[in-house]
Amino acid sequence: MMVIEGKEAIARVDWQRVLNERDVQQLEQAFRQSTFCWFGYENGQLIAVARAISDCTWSSYLADVAIVPARQGQGYGQQLMLAIREQ
Repeated sequence: MMVIEGKEAIARVDWQRVLNERDVQQLEQAFRQSTFCWFGYENGQLIAVARAISDCTWSSYLADVAIVPARQGQGYGQQLMLAIREQ
């Protein structure tokens, strides 16, 4: 089971593990400036991320939803999307 943490846990994210094809500094900046963030951990390892940009009134969109390749197809994406919908 994956443990999902929100933006309050952003300080402990290992940015090298997140969407590793992107510039790490820009990636961290994008997440820090997003309205909402989610980080999924399994056994203390970051395996999933997502972020959303919102005006907190009418409009928002989900961006950068990603599951590490080794965990894809195992329901982690669905678990992440359920947590996002609840929030």
